[in-house]
Amino acid sequence: MCKQIKSKEAFQEIPIIFMSFLSDTLDKVRGFEVGAVDYVTKPLDFEEVLARVNTHITIHQQRIRICQLLEEKARSELTERRHRLMIQAVLDTVVAMNSTLDLPCVLREILASVGQVVEHDSALVILFAKGEFDTITQSNHNAETLQVHRFFAIEPALIQKIQAIQAPYVIADTNQYAWYGNDFTSDYHSFLAIPILSENELLGILSVLKREPHYYKPEMVDWLQIFAVHASLAIQNAHLYKEAQELAVMKDRQRLARELHDSVSQTLYAVNSIAEALPHVMIKKPHKIADYLSDLSLLARNATAEMRSLLIELRADTIIDTPIAILVRNLGDSFTARSGIPVTYHMEENISLSPSAKIVFYRVTQESLSNIYKHAHARHIAIHLRPLGNQVELQIQDDGQGFDISAIPVSHFGLKIMRERVNEIGGMIQIESKPHQGTKYYIESRVKS
Repeated sequence: MCKQIKSKEAFQEIPIIFMSFLSDTLDKVRGFEVGAVDYVTKPLDFEEVLARVNTHITIHQQRIRICQLLEEKARSELTERRHRLMIQAVLDTVVAMNSTLDLPCVLREILASVGQVVEHDSALVILFAKGEFDTITQSNHNAETLQVHRFFAIEPALIQKIQAIQAPYVIADTNQYAWYGNDFTSDYHSFLAIPILSENELLGILSVLKREPHYYKPEMVDWLQIFAVHASLAIQNAHLYKEAQELAVMKDRQRLARELHDSVSQTLYAVNSIAEALPHVMIKKPHKIADYLSDLSLLARNATAEMRSLLIELRADTIIDTPIAILVRNLGDSFTARSGIPVTYHMEENISLSPSAKIVFYRVTQESLSNIYKHAHARHIAIHLRPLGNQVELQIQDDGQGFDISAIPVSHFGLKIMRERVNEIGGMIQIESKPHQGTKYYIESRVKS
């Protein structure tokens, strides 16, 4: 009978006490083997039996309480582990967002982070552009592969439903939906989708799929919403970055157009005027032909220098690939063509700088010459470029009107940009000037390792 009682799962934890006339040791052993917790032989003492029953009830209750405490501890540890995973996943997402503005790359990192806290067999980010589905970033978590696909990976009707409600959407078992039959999702039964929103605008959908039906629980919706917020920020950052790039390109085009108008087009206009006047000069003032031809040659050289400088500006890799001495000379020649102020060069040709240092030297030279052109009223400029041990020194000096350094605020935009650029490469910049005594710009940086 004891075996029959213990065979039923509902009674397995109930303590059973044998009370019997059989007092042999073998009988007691058989009683314990079939599941008894105690064995009392007759004659029975009521007080003893009651004490034994109470003891076993207390032990049983304590065992239940211990099991409950162990279960609570296991749940607490699981919750704590999930929280740690969640925090780490969010940190990984933030790091990814701060390390790059490449949207597909950030979205792949977000999906990888989702995989740490929301188990899935596939995860997707569907983006919308101009009211249409644009791209899908897909993570097949089990296969640990990340790919980008076109939008037909899941049912368009489902996407349109989420787009309409703009709220989390769960399908417990996709077999209940006859229209949910796309080849990509036919093996997936649990579906959880979170809209990626910016204010009231739907930017996309973050979704996870699981082959097991009825898998996704309410707390998983909350977790996934956190990543949807980060995805929204990443998408907005990417859009802002793209707009900033387009604005920078537009401003660069406007600047180049302005410089073409201010320098090259005016120089070519002067060249054309002299060329048209030459036949008349040859007849009326033949002794001035040499002067006119000299002016024509100078203007042509100036136009060439201006065009060379503008062409360098159009391609950043040209700056990196060109020796710094040639870059500085091109800037100086372009400055002379524009201003008519002569530049003297004292430069060693074979100077090696890292790409970042070369760009900084180029931009600082450009900014220095611009300041001289706008403010100095100089008659002559000297540029020195030379190595000093493991350093490279660039010095730009004019004989203009100078200025009082102490009167220029530290936050002056042009000078601040120059200092920030030089500091980025671990270099040093120093500006010396006094009223009516010209200005010197010193820039130093390490040579290329």
